Amino acid sequence: MKCMVPKLIEALHRLDPTLEFFGVGGDRMRAAGCDTVFDSKELAVVGITEILSHLPKIWGLFRKLIAEADRRKPDLAIVIDAPAFNWRVARAMHERGIPVVYYVCPQFWAWRQGRVKLLRKYVTKALAIFPFEEQFFRERGVDTTFVGHPLIGLPVPTITREDYAQRHQLDPAKLWITLMPGSRSKEVAMNLPTILDAAAWLGLQETDPGYEFLLPIAPMLNPQILHRIIATAPALEACLHLVPDALPALHVSRAAIVAVARQRWKRRS
Repeated sequence: MKCMVPKLIEALHRLDPTLEFFGVGGDRMRAAGCDTVFDSKELAVVGITEILSHLPKIWGLFRKLIAEADRRKPDLAIVIDAPAFNWRVARAMHERGIPVVYYVCPQFWAWRQGRVKLLRKYVTKALAIFPFEEQFFRERGVDTTFVGHPLIGLPVPTITREDYAQRHQLDPAKLWITLMPGSRSKEVAMNLPTILDAAAWLGLQETDPGYEFLLPIAPMLNPQILHRIIATAPALEACLHLVPDALPALHVSRAAIVAVARQRWKRRS
C-alpha cells in the first residue's frame, strides 16, 4: 500500500498546488513533496514481541510527530492504514479539533467489528477501497465513501520478458516465480526461510524448462537481511535473483509465492 501515499499527494497537489504536507514516510513521499518528520522505516516492526521491545522508540516517534503537528497546526490529518500507530494519531488530532480522514480503513468487517466505534469517535471521514466497506461502515455510523482500490490505477508494466531477462541476467526460456516474503525485517526473517525451502524443492524437480526465482527488495528493507538469509540456501545460488521492484517482477512471472499476514483472534462468548 505504500505506493498510494505519493500518488495521493500528487493528486491533491493537482487540485491545489499550494497545499503543504508533512508526516511519516520514505523517499517516495519526500519526492512527492512531503516534509517527513521521520522515516517510516523507523516504524517497520511486526509481531507483539518486536512491538513491545520497540515501545519506547515508537512512543518517542509518536510524540515527535504530535509535537510537529502542534507547531504547524494542520488543517487536516490523513491517516493511512497502520491502525496500531494511526489510532493514536487520529485520537490526538481529534482532541486538537483537527478533522481526520482515514484512508484504507482497518478491516473491521473481518475481525474486531466492535472497534468500529473508534472510527466513529475519532474519524471525520473514512475512505474505503472496497465497495462493500462503504455500506458496512455507514451502517455503523461512520461517514464513509468508496474511492476505489489504489492498485487498480497503477499502469501495467510494459517491459517484455526478453528485456527483463537481459536487465537481470535471467533465462527467458525458464519459468519465473516471484517470491514475496514481506516488506519488514521481522516478516522477512519469519517468512523467507520457508519460502526459500519451497523454492529449493521446486528447483529440485525435473521440470523442463526449469525455474528461476525473483526476489524483489522492498524499499523499507535492508538488503543485508536478505543476503544473510539467502546464504543459508546455497542450492538456490544460481537461480535466485534480487530485483528492485515487485510489480514488474510479478508482471513477467509465471507465478508467485506470497506471504500473507493473518490476524488471529478469538470470538468472545
